[in-house]
Amino acid sequence: IYPNKEVTSTILDTYPAIKAAEVHATNFYTVLARVVEREPTSLWCQEGNSVCSYMDEDGVVYAPAAVGSEELYVRYQGSAKGSGLPKQYLTLEQFHNLAALVGALSQSQPGNPLRSAMVDANDDVHTQFANGFVLMFALRDAGGDVFERFNLALRAEPFVGQSLGTFEYLDLRWGDSLYYKHK
Repeated sequence: IYPNKEVTSTILDTYPAIKAAEVHATNFYTVLARVVEREPTSLWCQEGNSVCSYMDEDGVVYAPAAVGSEELYVRYQGSAKGSGLPKQYLTLEQFHNLAALVGALSQSQPGNPLRSAMVDANDDVHTQFANGFVLMFALRDAGGDVFERFNLALRAEPFVGQSLGTFEYLDLRWGDSLYYKHK
């Protein structure tokens, strides 16, 4: 007899980098613990601060990031729920949708990947590409719609034949209206 649920709970509470734990007795003398570690897919960075933490595919912020990892991962900013680690960035569904859109936007711009995505207090998203171009949209908008409007904008007169680097931003937060600014 051993406190199975308590041991599992203690492992998960003590080690934020552990995503799942399974504990069971193999015989009268041995308890086996199997764990699944979180894998970093992006960074969550505190606003106005260079302190970043690793974040997994579900938007769970779980460990301080190594110095220099900012170049390897997309940086996300905005509020995260929880006082210590682990903490949740956005809801699971919101993060999955945003991360999929960020990936699609990066792939659509070879040589100019998306570097960061910041969700502000109004749930507006400000993404920044490697060349400094900023794309703005509402978090509540469907990712497919944002992606389609972005691609349509790139085929519109002001953008045809121009590099994104010649623009400061493109704002898609206002429905079918496009707002942009040249550098």
